[in-house]
Amino acid sequence: AVMIYNGDLDLICNWMGEYAALKDEYKWPDIAQFDDVSEEWLNNDKKVAGWYYNDETNNVVFYKVADSGHMVPHDQPANALELLEIFIKDAKNANIVDTDPDTIREL
Repeated sequence: AVMIYNGDLDLICNWMGEYAALKDEYKWPDIAQFDDVSEEWLNNDKKVAGWYYNDETNNVVFYKVADSGHMVPHDQPANALELLEIFIKDAKNANIVDTDPDTIREL
């Protein structure tokens, strides 16, 4: 599974450049649907934390984090943590992440 995220206020690596790279350079065909089918991401406080598009076929999710610049964990620490928790939980539920302690120790 792959998670890609950008702050919506990031001037260094902005979400529009990431979007263009995913669409044009990496040839991710379904990213073109982002504008049409992206969903609001509501945080634990039920406030809009951003927008996302989840391509379940290719196990890729693209997040645009609201009110955040280049340093998402610094600008939106609670939302960044929640983003990571959601990703790990979803990956475990889809059996994409190996949670066997013996395998993890080998890494």
